[in-house]
Amino acid sequence: MNHTPITVIVPIGKDGAQSLRDCLRALEALLRGDLAELGMLHFASFSIVDACQDTPPCLIFEANVDGGAAPFMDALIARSAPAVDAIFGHAKGYPLSGSATPDLVREFLLSNDVGADTYYVGCRGRTVTQVLAEDALRKEIGHIAQAGRNTPVMRRGDAGPAREYLRQSILANPGFGWASPPAERPPEVRYRMGLLAGVVLIVIGILNGIGALALGFAGPLLPPCIADLSPLACIEGACGWYRVLALAAWGLAKVVIAVDVAIALIFLLLVFVAGPLQFYDRKRAFPATLQPDWTRDPEIIKTEYKFGRVQNHLACVTEINHPVWLRRFMLGVVLWVVNLFGRIWYNTGLLGGIPGIHFARWVIFDKGRRLLFLSNYDGGWDGYLSDFVQFSFQGLNAIWGNTCMADRSYPPTRSILWGGAQFEAPFKAYAGASQIPTLFWYRAYADLSNDNVDNNTAVREGITGDMTTAQADAWLRRI
Repeated sequence: MNHTPITVIVPIGKDGAQSLRDCLRALEALLRGDLAELGMLHFASFSIVDACQDTPPCLIFEANVDGGAAPFMDALIARSAPAVDAIFGHAKGYPLSGSATPDLVREFLLSNDVGADTYYVGCRGRTVTQVLAEDALRKEIGHIAQAGRNTPVMRRGDAGPAREYLRQSILANPGFGWASPPAERPPEVRYRMGLLAGVVLIVIGILNGIGALALGFAGPLLPPCIADLSPLACIEGACGWYRVLALAAWGLAKVVIAVDVAIALIFLLLVFVAGPLQFYDRKRAFPATLQPDWTRDPEIIKTEYKFGRVQNHLACVTEINHPVWLRRFMLGVVLWVVNLFGRIWYNTGLLGGIPGIHFARWVIFDKGRRLLFLSNYDGGWDGYLSDFVQFSFQGLNAIWGNTCMADRSYPPTRSILWGGAQFEAPFKAYAGASQIPTLFWYRAYADLSNDNVDNNTAVREGITGDMTTAQADAWLRRI
């Protein structure tokens, strides 16, 4: 099952922000119940972003759903029409007839859905139904183990027979017949090594093409001893398999040379681009950048405390720095690469070594002038950002290094990837200053961390098939 990022961004009236906040507060209980009934929604949130230049304040609706956007919109309108009307009725362009004409409401929501430039899923392929069912399965196996702790097979402490006892007991329960065989992991998870190899080969092919093109243009400038070199000279006198090997070696040498030339050209291009940008950033940097005089918004801290300690939500909005056209191009390339590798490689619960991210997205919006970051993650705000600093500061610098705020600069970077987030305190000050309040947040499984979801899936997979004693012991420990 594919997951879809829904990011509806709609302008609201200048005087409608407070009314909308009051509306979300009043509808919180009703809306939470309606969303739970949909059965396809993992996380959802509402936030309001302030006006910027000629853009009025905007309402941001985030949803992480199973399946497509259109079926979700239909289900949302059908199940929670009064709440949809009350909330989105504050938006400019919302149909006057409201949910009485569901097709118009659906079209309005879909037309304002900007999706995501980069979308990361921690537990890829698992639906809301599967996550909740596998959690119930693990709990039921735990109850069986507790109830049968005095049976001879459990008292002996032999992992193999104990696992078989629990396996037979749970499969005998008609309510858990679905647990075997286990759900199939999505193709991008099962074949991640092959996909990575394919991407590497494509990159080598592109670099080879760039390098060969560069060498072709540079041919007249090369020394005769290199320009006149041909494969015939390399294999003169060779025959049979030696000739084949010589041709293969020559072909490989040409690829290596071309790739090296392409890498050198890209490096020079990055130096050419990074130098002026770094100079501009340092010239524009505010004095408080490296010695931040800043504390987090007490209201945001209060809201995070209310959310609980297992999961949390983060919403940040920054402006794309000048020159906007160049920064936007660089951001587009970086976000595309992050999105690609998040799908084909970082799809087993870790994003560049960072654990605990359920769903996260980066979105360029407001006519390409601003960048939105939304994340549903485990643990606290400080620890979450510390993980980014420790494991993936290069990615942060490549993305957020292209942004700024009205009164604050991103910590200065070196050669695009270094510096920046490595200045941990200024980086956290920047991230905190860019954070906007989450006015409403829905979670389908509020008490489950990413590790819990993965563990429950492993428990289900352990019901099927044979295991060694060591494997059975490890499976029992998961319960």
